[in-house]
Amino acid sequence: MSTRHKEATVPDPLLTLSEVAEHLGVPLQTIYTWRHHGEMPIGIRVGRHIRVRRPDLDAWLDAHADPPPATPPVPPALKDPGRRG
Repeated sequence: MSTRHKEATVPDPLLTLSEVAEHLGVPLQTIYTWRHHGEMPIGIRVGRHIRVRRPDLDAWLDAHADPPPATPPVPPALKDPGRRG
């Protein structure tokens, strides 16, 4: 008799809005404001409570990351200091 084992899948963790605020280091009111203006990941209603999937929050953070600083161009006079023009 062969037995099939289902792989246990761990569901994505759901964060409370308080946990989101703590994770981001912002006041809870900021989270409510962002939600009101549609500026943060979609929440999931669980009964009367709102939860946010951790991967959704991480993707939102990645999308809002500052771009790396651009390398400023080197002025021509500094490219070859031995050359005089």
